[in-house]
Amino acid sequence: MEATSLADMLRRSVAKWPNKTAMMIPSGSDFRSITYAQLHDTVRAFAGALKALGLLRGDRLALQSENCAEWSFVDWACRGLGIVVVPIYPTLPADQTSYIVQDSGAKVVVAGSEEQAAKSAGKTVVLLSQLAASAESEPNRLSPEAWNAEIDQNTLDEVSTFIYTSGTTGNPKGAMLSNRNILHVCYWATKEIDFGDVDIFLTFLPM
Repeated sequence: MEATSLADMLRRSVAKWPNKTAMMIPSGSDFRSITYAQLHDTVRAFAGALKALGLLRGDRLALQSENCAEWSFVDWACRGLGIVVVPIYPTLPADQTSYIVQDSGAKVVVAGSEEQAAKSAGKTVVLLSQLAASAESEPNRLSPEAWNAEIDQNTLDEVSTFIYTSGTTGNPKGAMLSNRNILHVCYWATKEIDFGDVDIFLTFLPM
């Protein structure tokens, strides 16, 4: 059976390779490795922190931050909860940031720094570091059963993310991508590009 959503795809990878390295995170002059099982637990913790903010399935969350592991944790947590992710490139100025936040109907903005947060003045803004601290709070934790129940509610055709493009004229346009859209790309990438489960990929930009 194929994955029914992006979060389900992650869940299947965790079941298949729980102790395999999922991410290598820069740490000083070296890297810190986390396994698929550890990644899944961290994402579940971030999901609890997002629910503690009052976010519900179908809400939009704008994410404006430089590339970091926490960016991915928030993104995956949203995938599991059915929250629509609206990534905003961190170098965009305040006027473009404000437009995207307003146009997308974002309920919350997660910002990577105070500088990024200032671009969304007037909206509910949470720093990525604050969200990470909330994720570590035991009362906010989702149980594995509650997390799996959230993932099970996801469908292939529900909108998973809005990607705003610069376009050629006027304001940026938001392209609505579903779980099916992105899973389709994942599937065909494995057919057209010669890579396998032993390869290592470098993420330079946010996903």
